[in-house]
Amino acid sequence: MFSYLGARRLEFAGLALDDIAEDDGGLVLILRTNKFRRLKTEQSERLLPLPEESVRLGFLDYCALLQDLGYEAVFPDLFSDKTLNDPGDRFYDVFLPIMNSASGRRCGIGLSMRCATAWQMDDRPHLQFLQYHREKVFKG
Repeated sequence: MFSYLGARRLEFAGLALDDIAEDDGGLVLILRTNKFRRLKTEQSERLLPLPEESVRLGFLDYCALLQDLGYEAVFPDLFSDKTLNDPGDRFYDVFLPIMNSASGRRCGIGLSMRCATAWQMDDRPHLQFLQYHREKVFKG
């Protein structure tokens, strides 16, 4: 989802199962304040389309299983009743080594996933094509 949507790490880490919904455009993630996290600003409250790739990889089945097990958080392993640590920090501790290994790039802890998403987008030929044409149109 990071690769497609580029939301803040805590916005994803703090997703609740009831933050997944369907609207006229299809499945969406509702970014709003919930019992697991707050949002950085009022403008951060928004709907993001759930990427088809997430559905294909079984995200909805995963969420249904969590609900059947009585969980409320989409990523319950990021939370602990023993500490008040930021679940976004825990996510980085687990995910960054995986991302580094898969991408062949070294992403430091100080690097936001939003920046990493921008890097990935820069490497995608179709996005370079769109950027080129956008600049051509706006520059005349």
